[in-house]
Amino acid sequence: MEESDKIFRELFDNCLIGIYISTPDGEILYANSQIISMLGYDSIDDLKQRNLEREGYVDQTDREKFKTIMQNDGIIRGFETAWRRRDGKEIFIRENARAVFNNKLEVIRYESLIEEITETVESAAQVKEKSERLETALIQRTAQLEAVNKELEAFSYSVSHDLQSPLRHTQSFAKLLQKRGQDTMDEKSKLYLDHIHESIDRMGRLIEDLLAFSTVSRTSISILHFDLKDLVESIIRDDYLMLGEDRKITWDTEQLGKIDGDPNLLRQVYSNLISNAVKYTSSVDKARIAFGFMREEGKVFLSVKDNGIGFDNKYADKAFEVFYRLHKEDQYRGSGVGLGIVKRIINRCGGEVWAEGKVNEGASFYFTLPDSEEKINNNEI
Repeated sequence: MEESDKIFRELFDNCLIGIYISTPDGEILYANSQIISMLGYDSIDDLKQRNLEREGYVDQTDREKFKTIMQNDGIIRGFETAWRRRDGKEIFIRENARAVFNNKLEVIRYESLIEEITETVESAAQVKEKSERLETALIQRTAQLEAVNKELEAFSYSVSHDLQSPLRHTQSFAKLLQKRGQDTMDEKSKLYLDHIHESIDRMGRLIEDLLAFSTVSRTSISILHFDLKDLVESIIRDDYLMLGEDRKITWDTEQLGKIDGDPNLLRQVYSNLISNAVKYTSSVDKARIAFGFMREEGKVFLSVKDNGIGFDNKYADKAFEVFYRLHKEDQYRGSGVGLGIVKRIINRCGGEVWAEGKVNEGASFYFTLPDSEEKINNNEI
């Protein structure tokens, strides 16, 4: 029996988990070497001079909470609090304990297992602090980027607007020069003037597109319920039904339905996408432009597809970059801004855009919008 008690005591003393027994008043009756070391004492006798009630807990309300739970439940698991070492340093511990009662149901002692979690708590605090710093930096950075974007938009608008006046003057003088020298000007001079007019027209279109791009973020959004098919067909009717006999285009608008959105902004989106589709099907004998419409998972999925010359799909991510061109300008005229306007409008409306293409097999442009109609049907708004 003595040998068994000795083995048990050795295991008890050398256990890597702190073990102690105390009275409800905080008097330490027994503690193993792990607790002694954890609290910075040299021996059990030194530790017994310490009272947990008065000196152990950093926050006395935690001690009262511990005693209340033990009195009511008789057991506690995973209780985390801060203790104070002999040298005054604070450590964090996790405690599992049980209360021992007498026959009057009075607590006579606590038997506890203690695990120090100081490193874990401090690491979590450091992670939280870093996260908060990063969040603050992100907020500041976002505010800075928004300010820079607004300045760039204002600059773009100002420059584009200011360029219009000298460009009009250049165009006027070019026309006067052409009119004045139409009888005396040689063919090469006339060709030069034609190039000037062509460059002025191209510059004018670019300025208009830049103005449109810079004003997208300034335009207020007005959500209305309207028929998307009517909107698209009005664009086709106004701009493309008079293309002439040399262009035979089949327009497929049957899938389009009613939607909640800003009709003016979506008119701009479809005008740009239709313009691209018409342009890039110009070499196709039987051009076909189809419009997709589908509701799913709280979104409206929309698309404009054509059977034109298409593009290499590895450049699909660049399609919406301002000034990036999927085709050479000498093949197909354009400012390289139209799809950038599409992306900016759709992003402002809370949607996404992407493109798919295959050389000589057509291009597809997709975008999503929040489905307000589905939310109304589900009584979500």
